[in-house]
Amino acid sequence: MKMNRSTKAHRLPKAAVFALALGVVAAMVAAAEILGIEDIIFPEAAALTIGFWTAPVCPWRVGTKQGVAMMVAAGLLGYGISAWLPAPLMVKIAVGYACGAALIVVSHSSLYPVFSAVMLPVILGVDTPVYCLAVAVLAAVILLPAGAMHGDADAVQTKRDDALPVRAQVCRFGLLLVFVLVLAALGRHLNRLMLIAPPLIVGAAGVVDNPKPIPLMTLVKILILCAAAAVFGSGCRLALTETMGFAAAVSAAAAFALLLLLAWRWGLWFPPAGAVTLLAYLMPPARLSAYALWILFGGAALGASAVAVRLLTKKQTDKPLRF
Repeated sequence: MKMNRSTKAHRLPKAAVFALALGVVAAMVAAAEILGIEDIIFPEAAALTIGFWTAPVCPWRVGTKQGVAMMVAAGLLGYGISAWLPAPLMVKIAVGYACGAALIVVSHSSLYPVFSAVMLPVILGVDTPVYCLAVAVLAAVILLPAGAMHGDADAVQTKRDDALPVRAQVCRFGLLLVFVLVLAALGRHLNRLMLIAPPLIVGAAGVVDNPKPIPLMTLVKILILCAAAAVFGSGCRLALTETMGFAAAVSAAAAFALLLLLAWRWGLWFPPAGAVTLLAYLMPPARLSAYALWILFGGAALGASAVAVRLLTKKQTDKPLRF
């Protein structure tokens, strides 16, 4: 996971790229609202627009066509596990996480949003194939034109040359799964599964699979950004849609615009924060007031878990942690 701070120029003006990203989010939410099908809302679409469009350099190493195939596969797996696997929720969570990790390891890529594509339907109980169609369409719309968004051909890189050894990847992802299951059990007991919100798992997976040092202050800023994203998403939905009656597409676009402005101001392009913003639109209205708090708790817990995994497995890489 690369937290990009560079300032390379896009082929398109920055305002145009931001407008296109907002348009994708607004269109997705509008389609879900008009058709009355909530499963059309795929929060990770916002993360993909940040990673492939608005960030100066894509933080993931994956070919665009390969990325679409991976997202489609992840969506199908998530739907299949949620709708067809006859197992308790905790088993489904473990299987979904394992499928996400397997996609990363087998593909030799770093497209961590596949974790969210698999685990979102499992955690939310999605049981309609419309979700798979939404993931496929959004992935294609966002990833395929990604190269055209940048003036630099290296902005979207297809090869990963910094991957950990497979044994180290399996070990790290496996240890993180233990922490995820502990938090899932706690979240289920408290009836607050947002402790393991899929975008937070995407971020944690990126931390454990990154061989490079990650400064502690960067992780703190990421946590603050995710908490702010939760505030933007829940706040705009409560104020603009639930209270003032604006269409959900309007409030979702406003929330995402606030996040993009903050990310641009900080120079910290962390894609999962975009998904955190839109995940608020899949929450029951009664849960929105505490949404940001649980995202903050879950982000802190999963972030600490990811750091713990790195510390426990630091002998598997010769690149030490830096705090």
